[in-house]
Amino acid sequence: MNQQILTQKLSMLIFTALFFIYSIPTMSYAHRRVEFVEGDTTTREIAENTPADTNIGEPLRYSTNLPDECIGVSFSGPNRWSFELSRVSPGNLQLKTKARLNYEKKNTYQVRVTVLDWGSPATDVITVNITVTDVNEAPTFTEGDETTREIEETAAIGANVGDPVSATDPDMGETLEYSLNDNEDDAFEIDSRTGQLKTKTALDHETEPNYKVKVVVSDGSQIDSIIVTINVLPEETGASAPTIKADRTTSLLEPALLKILERKELQARLQRLYAENDGTLKYQRAIVMLETVLASTPPDKTVLLANYPNPFNPETWIPYRLAKAANVQIPIYNAHGTVVRHLEVGHQSAGYYISRSRAAYWDGKNDFGEPVANGIYFYQLQADTVSPLRKMAILK
Repeated sequence: MNQQILTQKLSMLIFTALFFIYSIPTMSYAHRRVEFVEGDTTTREIAENTPADTNIGEPLRYSTNLPDECIGVSFSGPNRWSFELSRVSPGNLQLKTKARLNYEKKNTYQVRVTVLDWGSPATDVITVNITVTDVNEAPTFTEGDETTREIEETAAIGANVGDPVSATDPDMGETLEYSLNDNEDDAFEIDSRTGQLKTKTALDHETEPNYKVKVVVSDGSQIDSIIVTINVLPEETGASAPTIKADRTTSLLEPALLKILERKELQARLQRLYAENDGTLKYQRAIVMLETVLASTPPDKTVLLANYPNPFNPETWIPYRLAKAANVQIPIYNAHGTVVRHLEVGHQSAGYYISRSRAAYWDGKNDFGEPVANGIYFYQLQADTVSPLRKMAILK
């Protein structure tokens, strides 16, 4: 009898224990809690052009009475793919950048973060408005750190020296001002609004065949500079000579004259033909003949030249000179130093690759065939030597 009573009591005790064990989750739903400390909405700020993987303000904090392993997190919203979210410690979620942000393109973003209790219906959602703050960026010259201009020695005082030495402003809308620094012999001046160089004195090729001036551009607080080499050409080969007419091209190709002209003068004549080419057969023959003459006397050194046009949209040509035969490659980098396009030109003989039919061509697309974004890009010639980087700009 006692044994039976003891068995009944033991069964009742086991039943009661199991009842409480299985009832705890249901009974404790009201006591399980997870919520964001900042409420339903908050804001964060970050400066433009901050590197990827940078923390955006303080972590988002949530409070809970549960172990952190019981808490799940989801990340959503219209701009979710521009950012990433990580759990840095119990109760703390950190927003980070996935790429550099450009204030001029987009300056407000919105994401939503949800925390939830795996064991109950308890959840909380917070909307985060992310503001990108503007940073004043320095203007940049579209032709890089160095460039050249040419002018005839008989040019009048106040004559333009080639095209303006122009710069672009990443901030867009700033007023740029151009000035001269280290102006050699005070021979030139510059239009402060356009960057147009002009002569201030008479020029003489025999006395001074070239000058160097430093042009500075400022947006009021940031500056950039470029060294401009100004070549003064003899009257008969001046870059500002009267326009070459198709019926006069043969005068540039007299065999006796070609034999005595220096390479520099031959190049000046060829550049004039490129500039005035109207597509007629006479021009084509003249260009081919001069290119042939120059090809028979290879350049003294390999040089990467300024692309043209620059700025451009969407295509440009990259000229160069090869002192000896080489396999030619031209990588193109974005402003962060990442290669966006490899121009595999192939094996080239020594010579001049200047005209559109011979220069390297870029269609403004990356290696995947996608158009690249507006901005500054850099290019480099890899041949028998590796050239310094040159700068170019895409403006759409």
